[in-house]
Amino acid sequence: MKTKCAVLTEVGKPLYVDNLEIPKLGIGQVLVRVHYSGICGAQLNEISGLKGEDKYLPHLLGHEGYGTVVEIGEGVKKVKRDDAVVLTWLVGSGLEGGPKKYGNCNAGSISTFQEYSVISENRLVKCFDYPDKKRLATFGCMIPTGSGTVMNMARGDSVRVFGAGNIGSAAIIASKQLQKKVYTVDISQDKLDYALRLGADIVNFPTDILDSVDTAIDTTGRVDTIEQAFNSIKDTGVLVILGNSSVGSKVSLDPFGFIKGKKVIGSWGGGCNPDLDIPTLMSIIDVSRIPIKVYSLDNINEAIASFNGACEKILVEC
Repeated sequence: MKTKCAVLTEVGKPLYVDNLEIPKLGIGQVLVRVHYSGICGAQLNEISGLKGEDKYLPHLLGHEGYGTVVEIGEGVKKVKRDDAVVLTWLVGSGLEGGPKKYGNCNAGSISTFQEYSVISENRLVKCFDYPDKKRLATFGCMIPTGSGTVMNMARGDSVRVFGAGNIGSAAIIASKQLQKKVYTVDISQDKLDYALRLGADIVNFPTDILDSVDTAIDTTGRVDTIEQAFNSIKDTGVLVILGNSSVGSKVSLDPFGFIKGKKVIGSWGGGCNPDLDIPTLMSIIDVSRIPIKVYSLDNINEAIASFNGACEKILVEC
């Protein structure tokens, strides 16, 4: 049995859509019919080489999505055939199925830019009925990373989100639903307008003077923005870093800020336990306000090109 897949063959080059042989299921592996896959900045970083040398070429990409279980491998108990599942890079309960090969192409424990995918049991979360099923794909990364950071890591009553893209918008929505005062900083007027529609107060960066907040969340990975975010928190505040910076990047922070009580922490997927937090986020986070744009798998390179600067969430229908 074969499946259509989008393959990264060379860093900095478009993905190549091909039909590849699906590997046999091993222990802890699940065959999933992928319905929708989200495009995330992490994939753009892989494609562009921002994460450094890629030792696994050619390989398959994608780490958030929504699908239906087709077949389960030995030892799998968490899901069964025909279950609707969120596909997530976050490691939950269940067996680790490990890497596999589709012909000569490498794949890790999860890949979603394809029609059918062999995914580790611990990267699946069974989901309840949902009114707009394509939006379930956002719970694989965007919502737990952005909204989960606010739910699990934010301090106090005020939050400033640096960067109003996908992750930033998820943080804004969660802040509003948790009744926190939320501000947004971005250099894009379109994204500021979008953040305003979501209920945030907007800040024109870097011209506006920033009042101190309890929590700053950086989703940009930009060195100057991280430094600005650190300077914008109260002495009792926390800066949470979500954005991916280029390999070798360095930030310069005033050490006296740490003496006064400021903290800097990183957020690995919003600090979420996927089996507990994803169902909770599905019940409390209103994703209906997030605009969605859907591309076909054959047009995945067009979808990737549209990601930068987009206010809407980019999905690929597989």
